Amino acid sequence: MGDSAREPYVVGHNFLLSHASAAALYKEKYQLMQEGKVGITLMGLWFEPLTNLPGDVAAAKRTEEFILGWFLHPLVYGTYPAHMKEVLGSRLPSFGAEESKFLKASFDFIGITHYNAMYQGEYNTSSTDLRNCLADIYAKLSTSKVQFGKNIFEQVQEFPRFIYYYSMVSEEIARVHQREVWKSSTYHS
Repeated sequence: MGDSAREPYVVGHNFLLSHASAAALYKEKYQLMQEGKVGITLMGLWFEPLTNLPGDVAAAKRTEEFILGWFLHPLVYGTYPAHMKEVLGSRLPSFGAEESKFLKASFDFIGITHYNAMYQGEYNTSSTDLRNCLADIYAKLSTSKVQFGKNIFEQVQEFPRFIYYYSMVSEEIARVHQREVWKSSTYHS
């Protein structure tokens, strides 16, 4: 029997380190000759608060951190989002200094795909509830028109969603540009 409270985070951790290892190999042996770029595509979902209540707004932000930030944050900053570390404690593996450096040098570009949107409502769990990677978010996910009266796609217009993603990703990219990652083919600084 597996440990669904820890194993998804171990798998995600190893996925990130595997990506960094493959990227380093390519950059060291083939990039100069092939003039290629190394990238990674991550899945980004849109999370709309169920209501304007602070708990629902926080749940939407928390879910974004757990879904997209789980992988994007380590690639840009070399560590997991602070809230993930706080909630998960010892269940979340950590990166050593060399691994962090390795991760931050593992891409020339990042792609983000977006296929779905969901309402987020706060979900209060007790300390006796079983833990898994969805329960760790402390949020109820739903796209249901029946449950909330309006389908998420009727509620959220494309333009505001685009602006939100643009501002979120632009901030991360600006930090990458500051390190001049885009200008160098070897950057194991």
